Amino acid sequence: MIIIIIMLSSFIIFLAGVHAPTIIINVPLNNKLQSINADTEDEAACKDARNNFEARWNRWNRIRTVASSVSSILLILLLLNV
Repeated sequence: MIIIIIMLSSFIIFLAGVHAPTIIINVPLNNKLQSINADTEDEAACKDARNNFEARWNRWNRIRTVASSVSSILLILLLLNV
């Protein structure tokens, strides 16, 4: 029973902490940034685009990193039969 709980916990953490933020937050942010043409925009617009992108993307990337690490640790514990 504990094996199933660990496996499901790992799956839910990975799904909610890695895949969902990637699909809901990071991909749209990347697409929005990619739509800006740095060659034709002035410096202030480029700086504004970066400021709007960078803090949010970094925050969610840290969340994804922690979630994937926790999920991996759970799976390693499962492999070691803890």
